[in-house]
This record gives sequence, C-alpha cells and structure tokens, in this order.
Amino acid sequence: AIPVAILAQAYSCWPHCERGADPVMRVIAAFAGYSAVALECKITTGSSGDVITTTPDETCCAYQTHALFSIVARNLPAGMTWDMVGGMVGITACTVPAEMGACDDDPAHVADEATTETMSAYICNNWDTCNTNGMVSTGMAAQIGGSFAGDAGLASFCAAAGLAVPAAGAETTTVAPVTTTAAPVTTTVAPAAGGSTELSGAGGLGVAVAFAALAARVVV
Repeated sequence: AIPVAILAQAYSCWPHCERGADPVMRVIAAFAGYSAVALECKITTGSSGDVITTTPDETCCAYQTHALFSIVARNLPAGMTWDMVGGMVGITACTVPAEMGACDDDPAHVADEATTETMSAYICNNWDTCNTNGMVSTGMAAQIGGSFAGDAGLASFCAAAGLAVPAAGAETTTVAPVTTTAAPVTTTVAPAAGGSTELSGAGGLGVAVAFAALAARVVV
C-alpha cells in the first residue's frame, strides 16, 4: 500500500506539475487515479506579461495557443493592427505546424479560419479536460488572458467553432485532435536591437489601453 503522506503529495502535485516534475510522483499520481498529470502551458511570455495555463497534454496546449491568438487577431478594436499587437507578443512568423493546419496572410502568422475552427471545436468539446480554468496572466498580457480564463474562454472558443456552449453537467462529444505529437508553443518577445522590450511612456500607455479595448471585444 502507498503511504497516505505520499498519496497526498502526489495529489497536490498532479494538477500543476510541469514536465520535469518528480517522475515518481507522476507515476504514483497516475497509479492512484489522479487523472493525467497536467503540463504547464506557456501561451506567451515576455516583457508584456505572461499567459500560462495547465493542460493535460501538448496537443491541448498547442490548440489553446494557436486558437487564442487567432481569435485575438480577428477581434482587434478599431485602430489597432495585428502587426503591432502580434509583434508585441513575439509572433512574427507562422507558429502553426504544417501537420496541425495552416496560417493566414491577413491577419498574418496566426491560424487560418479553418484551422481555428477545428482547434476551437476540440477545446469546446473537450472542456472537461482541455480548459483554461487554471489560467494565470500577468502584466499587460493579463488583458488577453483575463478574456480567455475559465467560462470566458469556453464562450470564446465555442463561438469561434460556431458551437453552443455545453450546458453545465452535459455530456460532451470527444473530438479527436489532428495530431498528438505537436510540441507546446511558447512565444517570447525578443529584445529590440540595442534596447529593451519594456514598454514605457506614451507607447506603453497606448498598448495598455489597446489591451483593455481588446478585452472588451473578445466574445464572453
């Protein structure tokens, strides 16, 4: 029998363990029926702030990342461009692996509509396991993260897939992912040549206001 103290340690570990967590604890957690050990999913990190959540696997992390940025890019407030916002969170080239879908030209570098719909449908239909309930966001990126955390995220992903939000307690239909081998995506803002990526003064204020306006535009 596994000592109660060890079971308690494994239980406290599994909802937020990273890939490098103690493998013994991961095995014990699985053996004790504590579901799959969650992975830390870094949707974006950088001087503009972080958006991090936990997912059951790399596919869910990749789907949340690509679908989220596509939804954001397609719902910018008037006067904002994705070239500016995308560059600010480090997206300057297509981040969608070919085996998972394709990117758009406008808005650039994010999942195209078909890929966004497929990924969002997967999240919407598998919300019990692939959700954003544990999403944590900081800095100006919190304006994005706050719009996708918990129920707000469910509403946004389901809307992007053209699906109704599942009723609480309703049985969902599991949708198979396009691939199960996608690596998690982390976007990090690269420092500008000869300078810092910190935003300050009027420019920083403008970005903060833009994020606030963006939060109001995302489907909730």
